[in-house]
Amino acid sequence: TNFIGYNGRHRLDTIGLIDHSADYRAWRHVKFFHGTGDALAFGNVNAGHCILEDIIVDQNGFDSYGLGPQQNSVVRDCYFKNTGGGGAGARAAIIAAYYGQEINGNNIDGWRGGGILLEYPAIVTNNIIVNTLGKGIEASVTAAGVYAKAIRNNTIYNNASDGIKTNDVSSLIGLEIYNNILSTNGGYGINIAAGDTAGNRLWPQ
Repeated sequence: TNFIGYNGRHRLDTIGLIDHSADYRAWRHVKFFHGTGDALAFGNVNAGHCILEDIIVDQNGFDSYGLGPQQNSVVRDCYFKNTGGGGAGARAAIIAAYYGQEINGNNIDGWRGGGILLEYPAIVTNNIIVNTLGKGIEASVTAAGVYAKAIRNNTIYNNASDGIKTNDVSSLIGLEIYNNILSTNGGYGINIAAGDTAGNRLWPQ
């Protein structure tokens, strides 16, 4: 199923999930505008085998996820912003909520939470993550043996906390972090909380 905005970008005002637990969707050229409370606990789209492309997500001051794709989905060339102000929040602009995500070429600017939260394997490339009130990219495993795969070629600048943070040993298995630009973040550039493990490569930034 395709949801494609034509003749201008259609704005969808949201207070909860628009697309949930449905597979094989494509969302392109639309805008999600958050409203009426912090209800977006999974992001506007929380479905598998999806293409989410050229979408604008405006947090509008609410502590909400932006997009929460599930297995084998692609999030690319989307713009995440917050025009509503507010203090530091707990929810990232993009949450990789299941296996096999590709998160590529997105611009995240001023989100109340972090930029990207990896709960499952993902390839995270060529994103710009700036001015968030949380971490730039966080790998936080929710199931044993699950790990993020690669974080490369991202620009992570002026976020309130760490540029890249891993929270546990499982997050490190097979993880490659290389060729990222990290500058002026409030915490560490790269914070490997659990210590390095065999098979992990941390290349010079």
